[in-house]
Amino acid sequence: MMKTKHIFWGLLYLALIVAMAWLSRHKAVQWSRSEAARIERLKQQGALPGGPSASGGPGRLSAMSGIFNPQPDSDAHAEATVEASRLTRELMESLGSRLKSTLEAGDAGAALEVCATLAQDLTGAVAPRAAVVVRRTTLQPRNPRNLADEFERRWLELVAESTAEQPALIYSEVVPGDAGSVYRQLTPIYLQPLCLVCHGVPAQIDPQVREALARKYPTDLATGYREGQLRGAVSISIPLERVQAEEER
Repeated sequence: MMKTKHIFWGLLYLALIVAMAWLSRHKAVQWSRSEAARIERLKQQGALPGGPSASGGPGRLSAMSGIFNPQPDSDAHAEATVEASRLTRELMESLGSRLKSTLEAGDAGAALEVCATLAQDLTGAVAPRAAVVVRRTTLQPRNPRNLADEFERRWLELVAESTAEQPALIYSEVVPGDAGSVYRQLTPIYLQPLCLVCHGVPAQIDPQVREALARKYPTDLATGYREGQLRGAVSISIPLERVQAEEER
């Protein structure tokens, strides 16, 4: 009798775990599709590519209207959307926390290392799988490795005049890759007050930081910014075939 009771509660526990996992996944997919519907409405209002503007002409981002593809057309696409948003949030929260604690300690030189070196480590650390690419990108890099590729460059140029007060929307697209379709997402990065320690007007940057920049990054293009300006983007790439394969396991 006791053994039967334990089996019953064990099966019930497993059933609850499966139900909770299914519900979590279902809600993630629903959220993604709801967000896609919202973006589609914005397109129709002319605020995004692929839809008419108020004057009947192309939308504000019409230069990319031929490739804009926000509508999840599969569960793998929807889950990639949710995962990319999570990865972006984790990266920016980790980086912001490290930078804030370093500056509060009064070490502007160490803050440079947070942005230059530690940020690279954090960027790689949040990627859950080798095939997932998480990186920061910009048109004006400090580290040449962060220079925007063609996909990133087109979007960054289109939203270059956006600000923290009037931000660009997160941009996503499914593109062909070497081994199948790849989901790509770009989330804008705007200059916060903390960022100006290393990215502000050169005359206002601490002399020690300017010296370190000149020594480590002789081709640095990442100064002269003002608070609220667009700095670049968090760029996420997720192979959809890998997501699909994990769903089927």
